[in-house]
Amino acid sequence: MDLRREIRYDIQIWGKYRRGRGSATAVQLFNLSEYGCQFRGLWGRLEEGATLTLKIGSIGPIDAHVVWIDGASVGIEFADPLHPSVMAHIIDNMDERGADAQELDQHEQNQQDANYAAKRGAQA
Repeated sequence: MDLRREIRYDIQIWGKYRRGRGSATAVQLFNLSEYGCQFRGLWGRLEEGATLTLKIGSIGPIDAHVVWIDGASVGIEFADPLHPSVMAHIIDNMDERGADAQELDQHEQNQQDANYAAKRGAQA
């Protein structure tokens, strides 16, 4: 069971990250929350703790740092949480998978939220 602190959205969006003044690198973003996301792609010399900026479409730059690396996937945390209206815009307008996948994600997220609430209630 996933007991993360925030809702995550299984989106597929192309973005770009940049370290310092280096050139931008295209990556596929997924598993977005207001606190961070994961991406896949060729990232060269990223290591845990590295700072970077991220652009999601026209949104950004967003300051972030690398939390983990696992094979071709990288998990990053944003320096500041995304504003709810920015999250809504990304999810509603930029997800490349379409509305049917988003509705299924929301159903799955509602189920996860119910499981999380039940687990927290059992721990109290």
